[in-house]
Amino acid sequence: MSTIAELFERIPDLPAMPKVMQDLVRTMEDDSADLSDLADSVKHDPTLSARVLRMANSAYYGATRKIGAIEDAVTRIGLNALRTLVIASGMTTTFKAVPGVKLQPFWRHALLSAALGRALARRARIDVEFSYTAALMHRIGDLLLHLAHPAEAQALAAEMVDASPAERCEAERERFGADHCAAGAELARLWQFPVAIQNALGAYAYPVSKQASPFAAVVAIASLCAQGLMDGLKGDDIAAAIPAEWLDKIVLDTETLATILEDGPAMLSEAQSFI
Repeated sequence: MSTIAELFERIPDLPAMPKVMQDLVRTMEDDSADLSDLADSVKHDPTLSARVLRMANSAYYGATRKIGAIEDAVTRIGLNALRTLVIASGMTTTFKAVPGVKLQPFWRHALLSAALGRALARRARIDVEFSYTAALMHRIGDLLLHLAHPAEAQALAAEMVDASPAERCEAERERFGADHCAAGAELARLWQFPVAIQNALGAYAYPVSKQASPFAAVVAIASLCAQGLMDGLKGDDIAAAIPAEWLDKIVLDTETLATILEDGPAMLSEAQSFI
């Protein structure tokens, strides 16, 4: 049994957030960042530089002239898109090996959840970036539990394959004294993500509770939909399985959700591109 503090003490080599990601996280609540300074940070990461250039030269941005300079690419895609790209790229490379966790399917689910969270947020008219980031990070606490308690976390994961997030949290608290939601929220705090994201990570397993914000509901819906898409289910069937009270939290209906899920294959492709 352990508290959150004790859980983190069991991870002496807690992964550090990449500097360029730190720089971008600091701008999430301040859009006055200097793009040229951020471009300089991006240049130090060859993989990230390639992704930024690929995005800037994509058809989505109506590129009529191919650009090769990071400064031009950052200007073209803008701060919001750069943040999304850097955070997604940073997350998938920060945790390089976790005992008992197959990271490729883990990140596929996280990235697909993030893409769905972004689409849901647009319809619900809440902050798109916060929703994307919270959905991307919502299972990060699982990795921390596996790092702190490798054998026990693997055994519990095998027992809880079909469990809901709330059921998993309850079992984790009984076994470890802390659950993946609280662990993820604490990491977000340590990494200085906005409080709204910290709270969403801490409450997504209970999306209709009093402490749950619309961001938490977006994450819960996105996660369940992502799993359905990965399991090969049809969008209509996935949408029908989402509890109505979850949708009510973000003023959405089943039909609208089914429409969003029509873009599932494209979102899956987007997720795969980061892995």
